[in-house]
Amino acid sequence: MGFQKGVLRLEGTVGGITFYKGAQGFMAREKGGISKDRIKNDPAFARTRENLAEFTSAVKAGKFIRDLLRPLSSGIADGTVSNRLTRIMSAIQKLDAVSDRGQRNVYTALQDPTANALLQGFRFNQNVDIRSVITQPLQLDTTTGEIEYLEPLVPTNDVVAPPGATHVKLQGAVVDMDFSTLTGTTYYSNVQVLPLTSDPVNIALSIGNLPAATVLRMFLIRVDFRQQVNGSDYNLSNGAYNGLQVLAVG
Repeated sequence: MGFQKGVLRLEGTVGGITFYKGAQGFMAREKGGISKDRIKNDPAFARTRENLAEFTSAVKAGKFIRDLLRPLSSGIADGTVSNRLTRIMSAIQKLDAVSDRGQRNVYTALQDPTANALLQGFRFNQNVDIRSVITQPLQLDTTTGEIEYLEPLVPTNDVVAPPGATHVKLQGAVVDMDFSTLTGTTYYSNVQVLPLTSDPVNIALSIGNLPAATVLRMFLIRVDFRQQVNGSDYNLSNGAYNGLQVLAVG
């Protein structure tokens, strides 16, 4: 490492020398680091290769979930979803008690029922717990995918709404996920839009003819708030109260 002298100060890499501005001024050093070829082939980096392989697998598994739910999570997912799902997939991988190190994977790990619990309750907007936004207890039928609230909702009492909202929209979904092939199907319930009034409303979010599960199945609910003006429906500029949440996995 050396100091740059003279009137002209450089930044960047030229001829294997990296020029940069540091705390002590403009510096220059020879470009170094470990080559990709060495990481790929040197026995000393076997653990690194194993960690990279499993991290890549976890990233793909998280992206698979995001892609399946992209239509449902649109306008709700926050900027941390990708990293949070990757962390969960990595934690699930570690429950794979069969595969060799470097080959542990989400599909095998999910044969352990305790792995499902790591996804349960996941929020696509981490700041919104739907059970706190709608305070009435709900009931999920994991055979039909139907979501019901046990008592009629009185929106002015049971819904914590943001300023400016006039309506709340609810929808359920069931997602079938085959992590061995990274393929899946999303089934959507009906949508219910409720005015934020004191009138009680029965809630039933149903999926017609849901087939029997053959792969891992995830159940979700989406809640978002709307503003209606003169019969037209608008998104609220503040979407902080909107949420999509995993209710159960199995």
